[in-house]
Amino acid sequence: MCHRPERTFLYQLLARGFIAIVEQQLSQSQWLAGEYYSMTDSMLTPFFDHLEGIPVLDEQGSVFAAGSVCADYLQRVRA
Repeated sequence: MCHRPERTFLYQLLARGFIAIVEQQLSQSQWLAGEYYSMTDSMLTPFFDHLEGIPVLDEQGSVFAAGSVCADYLQRVRA
C-alpha cells in the first residue's frame, strides 16, 4: 500500500473533527443520547475502539488525549 501524506492528514483531520463533536456532546451528558447507555453508544463503541488502534492517527499523539472526555467515555463503555 502506498503511503500518501495528504490522505493521512485528511484522515487525522476528519477523525479529530468527529471526536470534537462527540466530546462536545459528552461534556453535556454521561452518554451520547442522555443519561443512559443507548443504541447510539453501542454503535459508536466499536468505531472508537477502531480509531484508537489506527497508527496513522497517532502521529501527533494519541487520538484520544489522556483524561479527555472521549478517553473517559471509552473506558466506561469498555467496562
